[in-house]
Amino acid sequence: MKRILILFLVFFAAGYLYSQRDEIPVPTTNIEIINSLLDSSLHKFDDYFILLGKDSFYMISASSGNDAADYLIKYFRQKYPAIKFVGSDRYVKGNVIEFELKNINISTVYIPAGKFQVLRKNITRKINTEFKSDFKRNDTLFYSYSFLKSYEDEFDYSYKNYVESGHYGFVKGYLPDENFWDKFLIPVAAIATSAAAIILFFIIRSK
Repeated sequence: MKRILILFLVFFAAGYLYSQRDEIPVPTTNIEIINSLLDSSLHKFDDYFILLGKDSFYMISASSGNDAADYLIKYFRQKYPAIKFVGSDRYVKGNVIEFELKNINISTVYIPAGKFQVLRKNITRKINTEFKSDFKRNDTLFYSYSFLKSYEDEFDYSYKNYVESGHYGFVKGYLPDENFWDKFLIPVAAIATSAAAIILFFIIRSK
């Protein structure tokens, strides 16, 4: 009976450890997710640029002075290369429409995934994108649009540097410290149990 129990523990431990050795999928980077979220807003701006005229000049600006604001301005310039974006109307002759971006919030947040795996550590990733845009000239507001979209998934912690590739601060997140139980005791106990079962198995075989 004792041998049967030990054999069961050995096969259980070996099976569990093998299940953790599955190939870890390469996650999508944070900046790729952010771009995908922002892309879902473009159908609105397609309509606005058609209605306001692609021959008009658009004085693009952002009220938030951070890297998310800078990135959003670059994003629209790249997505609409045919649109005449300008940073100032000082030397522009023609129809100039103010395109203002405000209430900009692009952020990445990490939290422990809450499920233990011996050979890997998963964390939950939450990415938020939010901004408001106004199209106006002088005191006349033509269109206003508020955008808010989020994304959530899990990925292996070993890919943290990979998913945060890029120099923008909003692609990097902070992972709260785990408590002592989650960080040390559970992994050590699981590995020790597996090792003990395997050692006992070989001791019994040698007798």
